[in-house]
Amino acid sequence: MADTTAPSASDTTTTTPRGQAGGGRKPEPSPARGTRAVLIGRARELALVPALLVLVVFGALVNDTFLTQRNLISILGASAALAMVVLAEALVLITGKFDLSLESVVGIAPAVGALLVLPAAQAGFGAELPVFVCVMAIVLIGAVIGVFNGLLVVKLKLNAFIVTLAMLIVLRGLLVGATEGKTLFGMPDAFYTLATTTFLTVPMSVWLAAVAFGVAGLVLKYHRVGRALFAIGGNPAAARAAGIRVERVMLGVFVVAGALAAVGGSCRRVTSAPSTPTRART
Repeated sequence: MADTTAPSASDTTTTTPRGQAGGGRKPEPSPARGTRAVLIGRARELALVPALLVLVVFGALVNDTFLTQRNLISILGASAALAMVVLAEALVLITGKFDLSLESVVGIAPAVGALLVLPAAQAGFGAELPVFVCVMAIVLIGAVIGVFNGLLVVKLKLNAFIVTLAMLIVLRGLLVGATEGKTLFGMPDAFYTLATTTFLTVPMSVWLAAVAFGVAGLVLKYHRVGRALFAIGGNPAAARAAGIRVERVMLGVFVVAGALAAVGGSCRRVTSAPSTPTRART
């Protein structure tokens, strides 16, 4: 007769998958390893701080006026426009694209605003619009350029490098043609509000750049739009599968970048009165 008795518990053996002990649970990472990874990430973010400190010390040793309040405020005011452009480019880079035309947007948007406020006798368009309208036009021009770049890159799937490089060249030529290569002068003082108005001895352009960076940081870290930007930059197909409207978000990033670059151009006082011709000595 065949043995029909069931095997006893002592006769059975249980095999555990390799690397899974204690009922199939994976070993948890040690707290020390997680802390070390966090510290390494923080160190990478602050890698340029020692170099900046060395430059500050070197500047203080070379020139006694380097660390004076007046010089530091002047450096901050001159860097405000560049900071706005850096922020604009950073937002585009997060999505995996880039916009080379922002450099020309900084120049052409304020120039067109100045031409709208100047009379024809001063090389303007002759519209002589109010300053507030011209300032709004500056931001609108930057946004329109961003829309155009976004449509070519996002909708038509053209190469971002080729499109934005061509736009940079075109805008630079339009700037020279609109101003006829002349220096613009005679704008109302209100046109330079961001560059000349101060709060706590610091120009308003610096405060505006600080607020823009703060808002961008909060959006990127806590808002769903910021998380969508990182998701698109990591894997657009996965972001689209997760329900993110990839094309709409990327188009919006190009628009915001153009507007920020135009505002950055308004932070600079790039125009000046022409120099008085000197009489030749006899």
